[in-house]
Amino acid sequence: MNIESVLLGLGGGMAIEFFFRTVKYHDSASKNGPTPKYSYANYMTVSEYISGGRRKRLSYLLFRALPPAIVLLLLVCIMDRYFTDSQHVLVLALAGLASLLLRDGYALFQHKSPREKMIHLGNITLVAMVTACVIFVDRRAYLGTMAPTMSGLVDNLWASLIIGLLIILYLDTTNMSTDYRIETERQNLQNNYILDTYDRLFNRLNGTVHDAATTYAASPLLLYAIIIYENMNRPRLFRVIENLAVMLFRVELTVGIAQVRSYVRLSDGQSIAAAANLLQGSIIIDGDPTITQVEDIKLQELLKGYNTDNRYSQEIKAIITTLRTYNAAAFPVAKG
Repeated sequence: MNIESVLLGLGGGMAIEFFFRTVKYHDSASKNGPTPKYSYANYMTVSEYISGGRRKRLSYLLFRALPPAIVLLLLVCIMDRYFTDSQHVLVLALAGLASLLLRDGYALFQHKSPREKMIHLGNITLVAMVTACVIFVDRRAYLGTMAPTMSGLVDNLWASLIIGLLIILYLDTTNMSTDYRIETERQNLQNNYILDTYDRLFNRLNGTVHDAATTYAASPLLLYAIIIYENMNRPRLFRVIENLAVMLFRVELTVGIAQVRSYVRLSDGQSIAAAANLLQGSIIIDGDPTITQVEDIKLQELLKGYNTDNRYSQEIKAIITTLRTYNAAAFPVAKG
């Protein structure tokens, strides 16, 4: 490989890395404060989920895949037009590798949790797939006509500036305050999502939840709230991957629909039984079904086997409140 190809590959890789570093810096700078090592960040709130969280995982894949794809395609265009002697496959492979070494590659050898390492391994796999796709395109098409020229870049910069100013002016002129309506709609969406999910889970898992709750004197209300929340953040595909990981690597992960920690794979029923075991004695919070609120301290104490973060318990409390408000008949007063 000649020096020209090496510089092109390294330059493309550094451009991808610069993009992600810039986004990471901006995101870190806008946070309210530092988060603990085992933070709540792996969870979406119900409000975030119904406000677009359904697309969060697809958005993450696009966020990770599009910058490498765009930069690598730009490299192909430039090489086709200006560097016809470059070794395209090696340049693209070097660019993909360089974009990973300082971030995901380095992170694999750090002292991180198995789940974090799985994410970095997934990122590496994604970039490798994108690189392979771009190499496939490069071998079957000439993209030199799409390469930028200096005069074209200058014209596009001015056009972008003017269009940006017009968009800002339009948004500022037409913006109308709809805070109250938006908040009401958001609350309705959140309540409807919780109730619809409860109905689906009740039809599928009611016997399992009832048996587990009876065996361990656990609260069915609390069990359903946890299952709704964990199922939202860890859908079926994620749970399949987690079960495969514990089977293959014998690592401890949260598995099953109730997301309990285990070194072995668990079915949804087994995870619900394990969750009920962690929540032994929680039947006391069911109490009077006409009371919609649960004491924060009591709930946090019951949830210590799941997550000690106050925000986690607040989300579970919000789900319990909705279930009690609209489904009170489904949760009778505890006896004894």
